[in-house]
Amino acid sequence: MKKVRIDWNRTEGAWTPSRFYALETADTSVLPAMTAAYGQASVLRCVLDVASPEDGFSVLAVASAHAKEVLLSLEGGYAASAEEYEAAVLPILRRAAELCPALTYVEVVCAPREAGISDDGYYACYRGAYHAIARLARPLKLGGCGVEDLLNRADVWLSFLENLAKDKDPEKRLDFYSYREALQDYPVRIWLMHEAHIAWLREFDLPTLPIFLDGLTLTRREELTGEREENGRNAATLITAVIAATEWPEFALFARSVLDPAPAYTQFCKTEEGFRTTANAHAVRMLASLEGERLTCDIIEESWPPQKDIVAVKRDGALSVLLCNPTDEPTYIKFTVADIPYKKLKIHKYLVDSKHNTSGEALYATDGIYQSPTKIKNSENVEMLGGADTREELDGTVTVECNLREHAFCLFTLEPYA
Repeated sequence: MKKVRIDWNRTEGAWTPSRFYALETADTSVLPAMTAAYGQASVLRCVLDVASPEDGFSVLAVASAHAKEVLLSLEGGYAASAEEYEAAVLPILRRAAELCPALTYVEVVCAPREAGISDDGYYACYRGAYHAIARLARPLKLGGCGVEDLLNRADVWLSFLENLAKDKDPEKRLDFYSYREALQDYPVRIWLMHEAHIAWLREFDLPTLPIFLDGLTLTRREELTGEREENGRNAATLITAVIAATEWPEFALFARSVLDPAPAYTQFCKTEEGFRTTANAHAVRMLASLEGERLTCDIIEESWPPQKDIVAVKRDGALSVLLCNPTDEPTYIKFTVADIPYKKLKIHKYLVDSKHNTSGEALYATDGIYQSPTKIKNSENVEMLGGADTREELDGTVTVECNLREHAFCLFTLEPYA
């Protein structure tokens, strides 16, 4: 059981929508569906193979229409020296900047073992990249090292940080850190990852910079069966990770690709009729809709272990409360909103679990009758999805009780009505 009190007038600062998306395919037909569902991306990550850049160019040619800023991940094409890598990527980056006005960030993805080069060989390529960036007419921000599975490959990450700290080249630059991560034992893993990262920066006397955490998933297994079950598990993990990461404002979290062959990870599935949404898409849409002042959520009672499973955001006189159950067991959550300035409310409920919002359609409001196992206290004082029961006025407080199935999540919106 979890009991939470939310005060309408107690805030903890601004909440910025999580609109960081990754496109790891050359199939750009999903971008209109992505934009229609989430709005324009704050940052859209695109991939380009240095050895064969044409597919990457085709993505960049349309990316600016769907993102305020674009992050270009350079993969493969490693060279034997910084000079050779600079010669290879400089014309690519010039072309990329021409095709994509929104291009802002570039990262050199670290895969030295798969490519058969050493950690020092990767850093030589990174040096070639920052020399190339310095020669562009339009400045771009450069990041590294994009290592997969940070905690299990700490040696690769530490090698990059050590080389960076020792590098005395006057053109040296690093504007952001980047890596990929699968949260097998969330929430412990994301906490350990952040703590380790900060400790290593101190060890090498390196600055604290923004962190782009990409490929955020529940598990590293590339192929999972049971789309609804595994996709729901992944979606619940994403929500709790984004909520938890607000404690570390340098984090920018990218969910796994909007169009992915693995059913657990993908946000959209391509069909003959177009694209259908998954639980991941609903989770991303809910997170993208939250913008405004974050309200204080006081935990009155909570089972062990504690979860980062609730956030409340107020904007333009309306309140959104997002609940999540990332565990393998059903959970009971009860939240009370106090000091409501309105006499009457309209409450919309958007539930995603094994029985709701699983049809592949756009996110829809679920049953407004609030039958068991979910109920609204003081229900005679609120309008449920357009109902007409308005016999009494609120006393400033509404309590919502909600049983969430395993890996379920739910968005409540509370707004005034006449």
